[in-house]
Amino acid sequence: MALNPFFQQGTTAEQNLVQSLINEQLKIYGVEVYYIPRIFLNTNSIIREVIQSEFTNAYPLEAYIQNFEGFQGSGDLMSKFGVRVTDELNLIISQERYETYIKPILDGGVPSDSGGALMPNAIGTPSVDYELVSRPKEGDLIWFPLSDTIFEVKYVEHEQPFYQLKKNYVYELRCEIFEYDNEVIDTGVADIDDNAADDGYILTMNLAGIGSTATGTVVTNTGSVNQLFLTNPGSAYTTAPLVTITEPPTGGTRATAIAIMTSTSSGTQYVDDLRLINPGSGYLEPPIVRFVSSVGVGAAATAGITTSRSMGAVTITNAGSEYLTIPTVTFSSPPAGLGVTATGIAKISSGSVVQIQITNAGSGYADTFSAESYTVVVNAGSNQFNSHLSYTVSGNDRNGSVNGSDPTITLREGDTINFDMQTFASNNIGDGLNIKTTPGTGTSNRVTNPAAINNGAASGTVSWTPSTAGTYYYQNVLRTNMVGQIVVLSNTPPTVTIGDPSGIATGTYKFNEIVTGSESLSSARVKDWDAVNKVLKIGMITGDFKIGENIVGAAGTFNLKSTGSSVSSQALDFDTSASYDANVSIEQEGINIIDFTENTPFGLF
Repeated sequence: MALNPFFQQGTTAEQNLVQSLINEQLKIYGVEVYYIPRIFLNTNSIIREVIQSEFTNAYPLEAYIQNFEGFQGSGDLMSKFGVRVTDELNLIISQERYETYIKPILDGGVPSDSGGALMPNAIGTPSVDYELVSRPKEGDLIWFPLSDTIFEVKYVEHEQPFYQLKKNYVYELRCEIFEYDNEVIDTGVADIDDNAADDGYILTMNLAGIGSTATGTVVTNTGSVNQLFLTNPGSAYTTAPLVTITEPPTGGTRATAIAIMTSTSSGTQYVDDLRLINPGSGYLEPPIVRFVSSVGVGAAATAGITTSRSMGAVTITNAGSEYLTIPTVTFSSPPAGLGVTATGIAKISSGSVVQIQITNAGSGYADTFSAESYTVVVNAGSNQFNSHLSYTVSGNDRNGSVNGSDPTITLREGDTINFDMQTFASNNIGDGLNIKTTPGTGTSNRVTNPAAINNGAASGTVSWTPSTAGTYYYQNVLRTNMVGQIVVLSNTPPTVTIGDPSGIATGTYKFNEIVTGSESLSSARVKDWDAVNKVLKIGMITGDFKIGENIVGAAGTFNLKSTGSSVSSQALDFDTSASYDANVSIEQEGINIIDFTENTPFGLF
C-alpha cells in the first residue's frame, strides 16, 4: 500500500538543515586537505588501463579524518625492494561542497561557492579528460598536509550513512599511500609537487658552465720539419709506438712527433696519422723517421723540411675551460703567395686544451724586424736609338744590394723606400714615377696604404712606408715597359687562435618543466637543479640524450658534458642512490636460503 501522505519522511528543508550541519561540523572538526583530480592522457582501449596521466590542479577542501587513532593499513613492511609503506586514510567530505565547488571547476566553469581563494590554475577546461567529474573518483589524489603525504583514492563510498531523510550527504574516501609511477605532478603548489622530486628513475646530468677560451703563442724557425708522410701504417700494435726523428746539425733543435692509432676488429692497432709536437729547426736535409715498439711492426714514414720560416711548437698560455668538443685551431697565414698556411689539431683533457698537435708547419712565415729606411737611385736604361726601355736602379733593400734593370725591391711592413729621382731628372727625362697597386701607365691605382710622398714626381724623392704586406709596383707614368715590383713582407709575428668552448651556459631550470636535447630531441622533466655545481636531475625520460648537445628549457640552456656521478662518464646511468641499490644482495641472499639442488620427495616424472 502507499506511504502515509501525512508524514513527509524528509522534506527539502530538513535535508538542507542536515547538510548545513554536516558542512559546519567538517569546517570545525576537519582538516584542510587538497583534492587533486587525475587527468587521463592515454588509456588502453581494451582493458581500460591508464597508460599515462597527470595531476596539474589542486583544490583546498575540508575533510574529517575517520581513523582518528592513526593511519590504518599494515604499516611499514620489509619487501625485496626495501621498506614499503602501506598506510591507509579514510576521509569524509561533503557531497554538497564537492558538487558546488569542485565539480563546476572540472566542468570548466566557476564554482558557486569556492569556500576560499582558488588556486592559480583552478579553472578547468572542458577539453581535459577527467573521465568522471560528477563525484570523486578512484585514482584521484589527496594531499594530507599534516604528514606531507600524497594518498590515492581507492574507493568512494557514497551511501553511508544510508539515505537519511531520503538523501546522502557525504562521501567517504578510502585512500592508500600513492605509489608513484612516473605521473606528472605539477599543481603549482610547491609542498605538493616536491613529493615526487625524488621518486622514479632519475638521471643526473653534469652540465657545462660558462667556459673560457684557450690561448697560445707560437714562434717561427728555419730548417724545420714541416710535415710527416706516413708510407706504411704497420700492424699488430697494442699501443702507440714511440716516434723518433733524427737530430739536426749542431745548433738546431730536434723535432718530436706522436703516432695516432686506430683499432682493428681483431683488437690490434695500426698507425693512422702522425702529428708534430715540435717541428724543430736547423735541418739541412730531411731527417729519418723511426717507430720504436716491442709489439707491432711495419710502420714507416718520411719527413719533409722547408728552408723558409715555418711554425715552431705552440706554447699554451691559457688552457681555457669547459671544452666539451675539440676546438678549431687557426694559424695566421704567411704573406700572400709566399708560403703555405700551417694547420694543427687541439688535444683536450678535463675540459681544457693541453696541447696543439701540428699537422703541417707551413712555410713562408716572417719573423719580426725593426723598421729600416732604404734609398735607391733611379736612372733610365736606353738602347742604341736612345729609347728608354727600363729603369736602372742601384741601392739597398731587405735582401741587401739592389742593382740592375727594373729589379725587385724587397721590404718589410713599416720599412721606408726612397726613390732618388735626381739622376733621372738630370738626364732630362721628364716622365714621373708612380708607386701603384697594379702595373700600368697613368695615375690610377696609386697606393693608399698609406699614400706615397711626392708620388708621380720626375725629380726629387718619391718616398713610401708600406703598412700592409703584398706585391706593389713602381711604374713610369707614360712608358709601359718601365716597371718593377716592390714585395712587402709581413712584419707581424705569426699567431695561433684556438676556438671558443662549444658549451652554452645561460638561465636556469625550474622543477617539473620539460627540457629537450637540441640534437637528439629527447625530453624529460626537471627533478632538481643545482645552479652552483651545474648538476641537473631529470626524470620521465623519453629518448636518449647525447653528450655535447644543449639541454634546452623554458628559461635556460646548458651543454651536457657527462652523466652520472663521474664527470668522465659518457653513459646515461640512472641514479642508484635510492632504495633500489640492494636488489642484487637481496636476490643473492634468497638464493642462499633456498636450496634448489635437492630432489623432490615425490620422485621424478
